[in-house]
Formats: sequence, C-alpha cells, structure tokens
Amino acid sequence: MDTIITVILTSMVLISAALIALVMIQQGKGADMGAAFGSGAANTFFGSSGASSTLTRMTAWLAVAFFVLCFAMAHFTRQQVNNMSAEGVPEAVEQAQVPTVLETVPENPLSDVPGIVPVEDQ
Repeated sequence: MDTIITVILTSMVLISAALIALVMIQQGKGADMGAAFGSGAANTFFGSSGASSTLTRMTAWLAVAFFVLCFAMAHFTRQQVNNMSAEGVPEAVEQAQVPTVLETVPENPLSDVPGIVPVEDQ
C-alpha cells in the first residue's frame, strides 16, 4: 500500500511540474492581437494556430491526470487509515502511563528561584 502511495505522489509531482511548464510556455490572449497587426512573426514554428491548440490539449490532459491521481491518493489514504483504525491501538500505547499536567508541575515552582518570595510565605 505504501508503494502505491509513493508512486502516485511521485507522479503527481512530475505532472504538476509539467503543468507549470506548459502554462508558462503558452501565450496569453493579448499576444495574438499584436501579431494580427504585424508586430512580428507569430507562431511560425507551429503554424498560425497549431501551437495553442496542441499546448491547450496537453494542458487539459495533464490536468485531468492530476485530478485523477488526487482522487486515487485520497482513496488509498482513506483505505490505509481505515486499516490502521481496524487494527486498533497497539498494546504499548494502551499500557503507557501518560502523566497529567498536575503531576508534572511541582507544588511550589518558585521556591527554587533566588530572590523571589512566594505569596504564601509573606
């Protein structure tokens, strides 16, 4: 179960890095307006509109994959938590004596500090 979660988490990190890169590569809507009025060669590598649709499709597919992996991670994590709660609390935790706050605080905590006279002694 832990290996599945590790694989999903690694895939999510790689997909999120690819999503960030694809979003940063894409041009905004305003960039096409400048190209329409002759301010340079627009999209000459992929053609006039080929890059935007290809990058948009790749971004959409990576986003879908990221959300599917998020749901898978939630499902497997929930199963792992349910398995842990079904097993119960280990005996070592049940038998451990946890001191309360009142047991750990001394009766008069200021008695050891020089120069401080407790209220009860005045």
